[in-house]
Amino acid sequence: MSRTLLLFLVLLLGACVSAQSRDWRYVQGIEWRLAELEGRSALEDVEVTLRLEGDRQIVGLGGVNRYFGSFAREGRRFAIAGVASTRMAGPRHSLEQERLYLALLERVDGFLVEEGRLTLLEGDRAVLGFRPAR
Repeated sequence: MSRTLLLFLVLLLGACVSAQSRDWRYVQGIEWRLAELEGRSALEDVEVTLRLEGDRQIVGLGGVNRYFGSFAREGRRFAIAGVASTRMAGPRHSLEQERLYLALLERVDGFLVEEGRLTLLEGDRAVLGFRPAR
């Protein structure tokens, strides 16, 4: 293998790893607002947020209740577990979306960042879509 080709491959690999790291740094510490659940628009009048804090904790608002849990990440693999929430009453439509949202969080196994949006995946399927909260 020529020296030039080897150098090119090393630089290409470095760019891939670097882009992946930039994606993750962009994800952490930002409050994300839910935009889509399983390909459908989230309810506009219901605020659902996600924030990844530190190395392993998630927190947010499910629409009615606050929730928390833990996450693990390795490369593009991403998993959420141990999600728990407060148990306040609220409008039925808000609580229904909240139940679906919290169930989908625990099924996530990957993530994608494109055009300033965060997508949480189950396999190759987008299950939750977020945009930065303003």
